Amino acid sequence: MYLSVPKYIGSCCKNSFIIVDLRSGDIERSEKVSYATATAKEFNVDSCLYILNSEIATIRLEIFERDGSQSDTCGNGMLLVTHFLEIKEGTIETGGGIFKTTCDADTVTVVMGTQFVKVASVPQDTSFLYIKSGEPHVVTLSESIESIDLTELGRKFQLYFPKGVNVNILEKIDSNTYKIKTFERGVLNVTASCGTGSLSSYTATNFINGEMNQGVVEFKCTGGSHWVSREGRRLKLQTLRSFCVIDSLHT
Repeated sequence: MYLSVPKYIGSCCKNSFIIVDLRSGDIERSEKVSYATATAKEFNVDSCLYILNSEIATIRLEIFERDGSQSDTCGNGMLLVTHFLEIKEGTIETGGGIFKTTCDADTVTVVMGTQFVKVASVPQDTSFLYIKSGEPHVVTLSESIESIDLTELGRKFQLYFPKGVNVNILEKIDSNTYKIKTFERGVLNVTASCGTGSLSSYTATNFINGEMNQGVVEFKCTGGSHWVSREGRRLKLQTLRSFCVIDSLHT
């Protein structure tokens, strides 16, 4: 499928995307689904990001997964688009709310209000916590993330959540550092990283450890690192711009 608009291929912490710039004119939802599923398969990316104009924010971002489903938010997607558009200080409108974004020479940051965060138990497996930080996640702590077959576990959890759920496994290195692996619901596989997964895991560790995190917590994933911290009633997700990669896509 061909769209005569600017298109790019990129990644944030190796979470990969096709970026489609629709600020010159929107297209039908069915076209977005078709293009997202076709290009995700062709270029082996996780999701498709559509940049649109917004009346209430700097831009609007729509996220379509490789299975054709639409996600409300995407942490890595927002980080990547902020880097790509060089938004020094602005906001991104998503289906999950409006997020403040900033970037400087070295880092890119997304900030969300804690009113978007929900916490609950998981009846099917009490070792997991359900955390929604923009997107739904279940999170647990393991002594070794490599000892768990996350693909099998992630697919099992989809049976418990009809609309799908992301699955995060954490391994504690120290009080401010964790290894993290994520199974993404729209990809139906393990991905190199997940921004909302790091946000959700930050919240989960408060409950797992029985105390509030102090300072910045690093989540080390296959594709790089996210740094998450709390500023009053807001959560801040940050990564290095060197973890963000953009190339033109000629199709």
